[in-house]
Amino acid sequence: MSKLAGDTIREAVTTIKNGVNEKPRKFTQTIELQIGLKNYDPQKDKRFSGSVKLPHIPRPKMKVCMLGDAQHVEEAVSIGLQWMDVEALKKLNKNKKLVKKLSKQYHAFLASESVIKQIPRLLGPGLNKAGKFPTLVTHQESLESKVNEIKATVKFQLKKVLCMGVAVGNCDMEDKQIFQNVQMSVNFLVSLLKKNWQNVKSLHLKSTMGTPAESIGLQWMDVEALKKLNKNKKLVKKLSKQYHTFLASESVIKQIPRLLGPGLNKAGEVPAPKEYHGDTSPPLLSELYSTAL
Repeated sequence: MSKLAGDTIREAVTTIKNGVNEKPRKFTQTIELQIGLKNYDPQKDKRFSGSVKLPHIPRPKMKVCMLGDAQHVEEAVSIGLQWMDVEALKKLNKNKKLVKKLSKQYHAFLASESVIKQIPRLLGPGLNKAGKFPTLVTHQESLESKVNEIKATVKFQLKKVLCMGVAVGNCDMEDKQIFQNVQMSVNFLVSLLKKNWQNVKSLHLKSTMGTPAESIGLQWMDVEALKKLNKNKKLVKKLSKQYHTFLASESVIKQIPRLLGPGLNKAGEVPAPKEYHGDTSPPLLSELYSTAL
């Protein structure tokens, strides 16, 4: 079950598209999901990495190159796919600058079985270092389908910083398609995290030329909002059922019994203390993602 707030995703997508329509560009803008993590130490914790195929291709114009044998080169030509054969790769002569230039020229690579075995000898470690080592494609697979699979796949990888971004759509897509891509992307990312949703600090959607839209599903209550519940048992019980779990800043958690009574504790959902010193986010009672899609 997703903990993303569906209505908030829709509002974020609408905000992005309205902004794009107000300032039209001569190209189709990509929509990126930007993720901020917390409670991770890239130096000590295991760095996760994982890829997921989205329901809809976020970047149709993504550049893919086929490193192929004769049969795959012929197929690449027939579908208008860029290609290089072994002879072309040999001409690079393992030159680091040329291999680096090649890696920047394309978003992803495919390779025939007979060619992929020769990549280290022909090109050295350049493509691997760039995170673009070719994906194997066999003659039993449709090359065009494989290309579409590559274009629909996004990769999440923790490096040295606690933030990352992946393309989840473009402004020509239907809102529903973007919605589905965001849903799958976030749920997959959460499955990679050691503490799942508790490691998610922020989620934003952003178009190529736009500013980040509102955070996805970030729900919060301050002390004033809690006071308005007036320790009403029915309202506190309703609150406890509305969310899967709660977090609270140190200054707020001390006031929970006085503000809400024993309701959250009885429901087994007493907030866990959380420090926010130095954080750009306001102190939150709940920062987990509520409404199930």
